[in-house]
This record gives sequence, C-alpha cells and structure tokens, in this order.
Amino acid sequence: RAGEAAVRQARADYGPKLALAAHAGQNLGRSRSDGGAWSNVNQPVYGIGLLLEFPLYDGQIRRNELRAAQSKQESAEAQLDGVKNKVVHEVVKAYRDQAVAQRRRAASAALLTVAARAFDATLASYRQG
Repeated sequence: RAGEAAVRQARADYGPKLALAAHAGQNLGRSRSDGGAWSNVNQPVYGIGLLLEFPLYDGQIRRNELRAAQSKQESAEAQLDGVKNKVVHEVVKAYRDQAVAQRRRAASAALLTVAARAFDATLASYRQG
C-alpha cells in the first residue's frame, strides 16, 4: 500500500499545485524623528493570497521519480508474491508429509499385526515340538 501511495504521489506531482496563504498581525510601536514629538503606531496587518505552481521544465525529475516509485511498488508486489508462493508450497508439503505419515502408520500397523501372528504361530509350533 505504501508503494501505491508513493506512485499516486509521484503522479500527483505532474499536476499544478495550488496553495492558500494567509497572515494576520499587529504593528505596534513608537517613533520620533529629529527630536520632534513621539508618534504611536497601532495598525492591524493582514493578508491572504493564492499560489499556483506549475513547473514548466524540471529536467525529467518528476518522470524519474514516478518510475522509481513504480519500480519499488513492483518490487514489493514481487516480494509479496514470493512469500505467498513459499507459504503455499510449505502448506502443500506439510499436507503431503502428513498423508505419507498416515500411510506409513497404517502400513506399520498392518506389519505389526502380521508379525504378531507370525510370532504366535512360531511360538505355537515351538511348544508342540
């Protein structure tokens, strides 16, 4: 998501920028010139303005920044795909390993049954001489 936001920001840099600026204040003071009487100043100061910025030429900086942002986004997506593939592979492997273990357990149980029967038969044969 950060990569997508960076690409959106780089694309937005292609457009003009509009800013609103405002200020307010108070001018307070006293002044005297040539030994004359003192004069007091107490005036409000305020202003508002709009700033429109539209670069005509930037040496293709914005285009290169957009390409860099797109490249980072693609790299992050590829990394995410790699992690997803690894997780899927590990889940499939765990499932197969579990299935093999169940088959081995079933085969071992069958072999144990056969071995027990063979033991019983051998023991019976031994006892009969």
